Amino acid sequence: MSIDKAHKGAIKHAMHKEIVSDMHWTDADLAALAVEDGFRMRGLETTRLDTLIDAAFAFVLSILVISQSGIPETYEQLITGIKSIPALAMSFWVLMLFWLAHREWSRRFGIESRQSIYISVSLVFALLIYVYPLRLLFESMFHGLSNGFFPQSFAIQTEAQLRGFFVFYSCGYLVMAALLAALQNSALRRCDSLGLSKYEYWDTKAALFYWLLSGAVAIVALVLAITIPISYIGLAGYIYFSIFILLMVRVKLSKNARKTMLLPK
Repeated sequence: MSIDKAHKGAIKHAMHKEIVSDMHWTDADLAALAVEDGFRMRGLETTRLDTLIDAAFAFVLSILVISQSGIPETYEQLITGIKSIPALAMSFWVLMLFWLAHREWSRRFGIESRQSIYISVSLVFALLIYVYPLRLLFESMFHGLSNGFFPQSFAIQTEAQLRGFFVFYSCGYLVMAALLAALQNSALRRCDSLGLSKYEYWDTKAALFYWLLSGAVAIVALVLAITIPISYIGLAGYIYFSIFILLMVRVKLSKNARKTMLLPK
């Protein structure tokens, strides 16, 4: 009888750890967690959702590489493929920015609620649509900056098509930034049950503002794509580099905040 009770207790404990969105973290629970950059890792256990997200990003990266070109059959095709590496590399790092953001959120909070599942699955869907304009945008950028040295596989023939391309890209980035902001907001709404420290709460809010500002950049780019004279339409794409500046500012502010706030031991 005691063995049966112990077995049931173990099952109940395991289920309790799986449904982390309903878990109220005690001081003893928090003290036993690993700490990375001043943040206690509540979600180190891999869940089905994490596996799905990782597989989806791996699939999208495969699409990115495969769609770049087939296996070269001539030397000229090989050189063309090599010249495509800068656009491929930039696309890769942008996708990694989104994957790392979701990975960080999952490891920090370990939330797997119905809401977070819907948001994460929506992120995957948006990613599948976003990957093609992402690659084509960087192809166009390098093609223009190099005066045609780097190849471009996508032809735009009219002004309306060019504006439409930038609008489509901006909408895709805006949706993905909004979804990541929603994930951060879902963690902030559970700050009490998660037992967030002063720094953890501050950094989560900083992450929320970062993705909101990133979405604002996409809105500005969208407006520019519609209104700016066609000779300056490239600004609708170059403005996205400000997102990396925002990221560096966020990282710097987080380091300074860790030095001034009480960190968990």
